[in-house]
Amino acid sequence: VVLVVAANQQMRSTTNLLIINLAVADLLFIVFCVPFTGTDYALTFWPLGDTWCKIVQYLIVVTSMASVYTLVLMSLDRFLAVVYPISSMTVS
Repeated sequence: VVLVVAANQQMRSTTNLLIINLAVADLLFIVFCVPFTGTDYALTFWPLGDTWCKIVQYLIVVTSMASVYTLVLMSLDRFLAVVYPISSMTVS
């Protein structure tokens, strides 16, 4: 999806850009958060130090909030497209 929208100018709509944002936020969550959370659950101690603990906690919050806010914006965009179909084309 990301490559298609990046390569094709006609595919760059508001909805597609929100889908790309959601995909990137989810990928960042998987890369930066899941391995460290698994390590935290598997071990009884945090082996990576205090600084990395703070960075991982920050990344968990930022990536999850980016996903949530992107879904909210997608819902708002779809609401405007359904309720106000003509005027939403100029707003988007």
